[in-house]
Amino acid sequence: MGNNISSTTASIATAGIDSYVSELKDIHYEKSLSSARFMKTIRGRHKEGAVVVKIFIKPVPGLSLSNIVKALQEEKEALSEVPNAFAYQRIIETDKAGYLIRQFFFSSLYDRISTRPFLNLIEKKWITYQILCGLHDSHTRGIYHGDIKTENVLVTSWNWVYLADFAGYKPTYLPEDNPADFSFFFDTSSRRTCYLAPERFYKPESEIDRRKSELEFGEKDGAITPAMDIFSLGCVIAELFLEGTPIFSLSQLFKYRSGEYDPRVYLEKIEDEDIRTMVKHMINVNPSQRYTAEQYLQEWRGTAFPQFFYTFLHQYIGSVTDPHNTHTRQLATTTNTTNQTNVSDEPNNTIVNTDADEKIERIYMEFDKIAFFLGFFGDNASPESEVVVVRGRGDKFGESSRPLEVSTPNTTSPFLDQLHIPNYDPSIVSNKREKYADDGALIFLSLICATIRNAAYPSSKLHALDMLLAIGQHLEDEFKLDRLVPYLIALLGDEVGLVRANAVKTLTHLLSMVETITPSNATIFPEYIMPNLRKFANDPEIFVRMTYAQCIASLAETALRFLELTQSFKSGALNNDTDIDDSYETSYDATLHELHSIIQEQVSTLLTDSESAVKRALLHNITSLCIFFGKQKANDELLSHMITYLNDRDWMLRSAFFESIIGVGTFVGGRSLEEYILPLMIQSLSDSEEFVVEKVLNSLTSLAELGLFQKMKLCELTAVVSPLMCHPGIWIRHGAVAFIASAAKLLPITDVWCIIYPIIRPFLQADVVEITELQLLENVKEPVSRPVFDAAVIWAGKTTKSLFWKPAKEKKANKTATTTLTGSSTVINILSRRTSTLSINVEKVSKSEEDEQHLEKMKNIGMTPEDEEKIAAMRDYIYKLSLAKSNARPSENIVEDGNISLKNLGITPHNVFIIPTNVDGHKATTNSLIPKLDKANVVGTPSPYRLKSAQSSKNSLIEPSVPRISSESNLQLLRTEEQARLIPTGLNLARNNIGQKFAAKNQSTTSISSEPADVSAAATSKSHKRIPTPILINVSNASPSNSATAATSLRDKHMSLVGRTIESPKAAAATSTNTTTAIATLEIPLPYTYTGPNGVGLDLPINNPPRKNLGTFVSSTYEGNDRNVKNLLDSLYLKAFPEPMSEFGPKVTKALIQPTTRGSKPTNIKTIQNWKPDGTLVAHMTEHKGAINQICVSPDHNFFASCSDDGTVKIWDCSRFVKNFNNRSRVTYNQQGGKIKCIAFIDSTHSIAAASDNGSIHVFRIDYVPGTNSPKYGKPVTVRETYLNEEYAVTMEHYETGTDSILLYATSKGNICGLDLRTMEVIWTFKNPKSHGVISAMVTDKKYRWLLVGTSRGIFTLWDLRFRNQLRSWVHPTKSRISKLLLYPQKPLWIIVAAGKNEVSIWDVEKIECKEVFGVRTGDEKGGVSLDMFKALDLPGSGSILRSAFTAHEGSFSADNSIRAVLYPHDCNYMITAGSDRKIRLWNHKHIEDSYVIVGSDIDEKKPIYSTRQFDGIHIHYESHSIYRGVNSTSMNNTTSNSSTPNSHNNTNGGSHSSHSVNNSNSNKKSSKNTNSARNQLISVQQQQLLKNHLDCITDLKITELPHPMLISGDRDGIIKVFM
Repeated sequence: MGNNISSTTASIATAGIDSYVSELKDIHYEKSLSSARFMKTIRGRHKEGAVVVKIFIKPVPGLSLSNIVKALQEEKEALSEVPNAFAYQRIIETDKAGYLIRQFFFSSLYDRISTRPFLNLIEKKWITYQILCGLHDSHTRGIYHGDIKTENVLVTSWNWVYLADFAGYKPTYLPEDNPADFSFFFDTSSRRTCYLAPERFYKPESEIDRRKSELEFGEKDGAITPAMDIFSLGCVIAELFLEGTPIFSLSQLFKYRSGEYDPRVYLEKIEDEDIRTMVKHMINVNPSQRYTAEQYLQEWRGTAFPQFFYTFLHQYIGSVTDPHNTHTRQLATTTNTTNQTNVSDEPNNTIVNTDADEKIERIYMEFDKIAFFLGFFGDNASPESEVVVVRGRGDKFGESSRPLEVSTPNTTSPFLDQLHIPNYDPSIVSNKREKYADDGALIFLSLICATIRNAAYPSSKLHALDMLLAIGQHLEDEFKLDRLVPYLIALLGDEVGLVRANAVKTLTHLLSMVETITPSNATIFPEYIMPNLRKFANDPEIFVRMTYAQCIASLAETALRFLELTQSFKSGALNNDTDIDDSYETSYDATLHELHSIIQEQVSTLLTDSESAVKRALLHNITSLCIFFGKQKANDELLSHMITYLNDRDWMLRSAFFESIIGVGTFVGGRSLEEYILPLMIQSLSDSEEFVVEKVLNSLTSLAELGLFQKMKLCELTAVVSPLMCHPGIWIRHGAVAFIASAAKLLPITDVWCIIYPIIRPFLQADVVEITELQLLENVKEPVSRPVFDAAVIWAGKTTKSLFWKPAKEKKANKTATTTLTGSSTVINILSRRTSTLSINVEKVSKSEEDEQHLEKMKNIGMTPEDEEKIAAMRDYIYKLSLAKSNARPSENIVEDGNISLKNLGITPHNVFIIPTNVDGHKATTNSLIPKLDKANVVGTPSPYRLKSAQSSKNSLIEPSVPRISSESNLQLLRTEEQARLIPTGLNLARNNIGQKFAAKNQSTTSISSEPADVSAAATSKSHKRIPTPILINVSNASPSNSATAATSLRDKHMSLVGRTIESPKAAAATSTNTTTAIATLEIPLPYTYTGPNGVGLDLPINNPPRKNLGTFVSSTYEGNDRNVKNLLDSLYLKAFPEPMSEFGPKVTKALIQPTTRGSKPTNIKTIQNWKPDGTLVAHMTEHKGAINQICVSPDHNFFASCSDDGTVKIWDCSRFVKNFNNRSRVTYNQQGGKIKCIAFIDSTHSIAAASDNGSIHVFRIDYVPGTNSPKYGKPVTVRETYLNEEYAVTMEHYETGTDSILLYATSKGNICGLDLRTMEVIWTFKNPKSHGVISAMVTDKKYRWLLVGTSRGIFTLWDLRFRNQLRSWVHPTKSRISKLLLYPQKPLWIIVAAGKNEVSIWDVEKIECKEVFGVRTGDEKGGVSLDMFKALDLPGSGSILRSAFTAHEGSFSADNSIRAVLYPHDCNYMITAGSDRKIRLWNHKHIEDSYVIVGSDIDEKKPIYSTRQFDGIHIHYESHSIYRGVNSTSMNNTTSNSSTPNSHNNTNGGSHSSHSVNNSNSNKKSSKNTNSARNQLISVQQQQLLKNHLDCITDLKITELPHPMLISGDRDGIIKVFM
């Protein structure tokens, strides 16, 4: 293109650049990217994203660029497999210009060099290595770049490099004396920087000059050599390592070639010696001295480039990035040329999840192996990891290492133990980190950080946070702050609370690992981190506030440490080259005060939070906050708020207070401890919750051991604690003994034996030698039994006139009594009181008559005299405990008859209605179902289920069906919203554990229509055809327990990391520029199989997160904000209105039939109402290799499925029988094995359930995409699997109840089961008596209220599906196999039965009466007809059935003369039958004499006669052949016409389809020959009949209505035929 064009070439282009862009219909001009004259470069907007368009304006209109376009196309194909090369995606030539189009990249290497954060040394090496790899791969394929410069090296946000804008079309050689040509072609940025090799410039009058003058347009002036690209690459690498300083301008290059300029002055600034040497070698003036790219990679392996670049990193990151994988790249360019028959062979899950989510998921599951290869484990690598070694690795881990500088206690690994990375154990991470481990960690950090921004699912973000924390351990402090912290700050604003909480935790742990900071990060806390964290003190999610409360102490410590490091900069404690920024002039005290104010504000908000869980989380590290604030603020701010927690009803908060009070008490000092804290601890010894008492005792023991109590306080505390040595709670007894033992250690020996021992001696069984914990536990008296103790507490709380408890009451009332430690108590008073407690006879204790009664009751439950003494000694404690318990609960008795009275608890119940909504978001209210609500806080949600007007609620079983109403866009919205919430709310359990919805009830009646009035309404309300009745719920302020399940998918931990086969290629580039296939895709996570009970397999999405809070969707009258109540409503809503199963595909309905030919009148449109089959053969399919067992037509009639004994289910496109004729199947499903016995479509979807004789049942989805010319079919996707034990399904069908999706199937052992496809659990089972024979047919009514099965022994059994019981059984008069059961469309309680010898009968199920019979009689049979021939037989006993299983009457019916398939289309007056006689008959129900044989008649067979008799109210229709017919049997034409189409109107129906008709084809052949030979005519007719007729038993019939009605038949030979 450029070899015959120069800066002097005249151009006639005068129009603006946007006029040329307008030639590209799908690209819109945005802005120009360069001012080059040779090719205009602009950025355009495509519907899939931004693109770069290079425009070559033809100097002469009509100039051909075909040779150049061809070369560029070949280049594109060659580079498609190069990971580090990016070719032009579209090459277009028009009359005015040529266009080169590729995806727009945000950054080139030229931009990246000057962009923060600046590239580190290892990153520069990584980029250099990738450029060399890309250049080597390109040269290997014979592609040379020709214009390598920093602008043509594209860099992604994770530092993956692409060589782009290959310039083979530009001239290879340029004139040395004309710099304008260089500027015209190569200096697009006008920087005058030159990257071209010196040998590319030629002198005037040289041979190159002469050769160029002789070239024609489009001819190449010379080939680009590898050495030329290597020189350009050396210039790029030098500029990269010199921070953007180029080493050559054009003039300098000429001087360099002549020896007048030496770039080594610049190259010496490159710090890495190996890189410097390599660059010098690359820019050698002599091209023969330069290596190839491959030689440079090998020569500098292990020196300039680390070994792990070669062995692991490049291949792994390339496979993760993989946007130019061969498969996915060609997918966008070849889809439009792919034959339609091969569409189904394409993988259905080429793009799974989003590209970012998939990358994170893969790295997360393989992180343990990544850590091994990067040397995270050092010498501690586990044996399991050592097995995974990449071939060719020659170095050892741990050779070059440096110590991990850890100086603060926060940098230890306890928080790393919270990581949940599979198979990654932080405890074995090496304390010495490898040098290249740090380097590799930085590269992976860029990959994860860049990917996390585009992650769509919260689970991916959580996985990324875990990996960032693990990688952060191996990063230098500067990289932690500059590279990692900004991404964590971004995640703080995520919409999912769990992500925000984990981001706070990760940020806290990461900052605690930082030991040094740079001057640029001196103010990172007050200016960047804390402003982004302040909002979390008021976050709406409780879990987020809890996490922030746990982390705020660590954040405060880290902020203080950062402030001290900053101050050390100012004081000159660090090196002289670390000057502080001029902007940081604030004094240390002022900054510290500001930091205290920020933290104090946050802590005060958390201290007063409404949720006790947040307060408990804050108390966990309260000691650190005390140290941070200092003694004064700790007393004023922290302690004053903490004390109020003791009044909280949450005993766990009170317990947490005493766990944290040890550190607080130590810090605030003895005075605050004695005046404020200790009295509260004494008071809490009588807490109503014993767990709190135990914590108080432990705290007292710890404070005593720290020496914070004076001697007198220890004695007084011992007097208070000693009675607890007889407490019935073992932990309280141990706590009391531990405190007393600790006090004895701290007191002088004299005080121990003179004061302490007399106090505790009454509670000991014997004297002890020393007061130790072990001695006291061995000698303490037996505790008071729990029943006695509880009775004493109740007694103390109820008594009003008691003398026994009077001293305790008086001491409680007297604030200055000796039992209070704030008064002037003396040791003598304590001794006199305590030593006399148990020594005084209990009989001398004053007791009233009421006391005696209570004591007598306590004696009856086991109280001994010794226990009475202990109760007397513990009077003060028990009385306080009774007061505490009475204050902790209402005085009324809340338990009444075993039930808790909410009224006594002060809780007022409220009635809440859950209301279903229509697809338009409005409430589906009716006067009969939902009362008028004045203050209903209702937000609409789409209903994914069948809705029907409540006015049609009848009690009859014969209610007509109503089509489904659905909104697929709204359902997709619900699915998307579900992925956003990760905090469990109990919805998963509600969704996955929906059990049996109906209770089994006994029902004795055999009549179906006569329903009991009390169950009719209930049954009607459960019907999925009506609006569900609102659920009335009693909601109170009680907090129900939440439960949730979290499903996590784990990959194979032994999966090969580098050499693995990538089963699902990554997504293509975000911008696709192919006009026909530019499609962006976002899908839900990959399904995985969950094995439920009974070995049932269930496909669920990855991680299966619960649906987002349904409060914005559930229509209810609840107006409160209680989270637990909302969770309860969400759970009940899901049970009543379960979410749609998206894995089955969208809901479909049958479309309106459109005219098949252009210009046809509406009257010519064929519908099922005005059509009858005439026997014209349309298609003959022979793909199946076994018998056809069943044919099913899709709900929208676009295709049909067939199953066979060959183990396959095949999908056939109906449109192919009209246009683009092809008799091949579109999709084949062969993943099941065995013989496929039956199939059924999932209600209103394109999913199919198939059952095999190996016991398996698979449900798979067919992805059908309609097209203008021909529809597309995706690869079948298995969505459900289950396996039956030693039996298999013989027939099945599917229906929905509104709450359940039921797959109804009957098995070979007589079991009839209802399988819920939501939970894959069998929710009910009927057991058909085995003596009845094998179930051979099954039918249900339209409302799925009753079920009728027929067996191989002719026995019918009727079941009630509502009450799950058997109604009755009877026997068919012929006692033969029931081959087919079908609902009679004109009477809802009538059925069509195929049984007997070529006979079909219609029965009234309710009355068990035969109404009509259709049969075939051979010869001139004139036998009499009796009533017994059509009367149902009573069911004999089991023994009689077995003895008379094969009667003479039954044996007379040959298996070769039975009806196997029956059709009775809706809104039609005819029935179609077929069977073992290989004939398909049409029975005209209205005019029986117009019946005829569609196909199957022999050539010389006479036309049958159809007649009707009436016998005892039964209409009997027979086909017969009369021997007295006056028809010339030798008339071939007449016979053929009569046997195929008896009516003249049938002959005209197939006229428009003669192109597919063998009959018409043979007719044309006969007319062309124009012969009257009877022999030729006979041969032609025989061939026609042989192809049209079935040669074996016909097993099934179906009718498809689109694109026009056609009859489909299948036989035992595996042949499928389609007739008009």
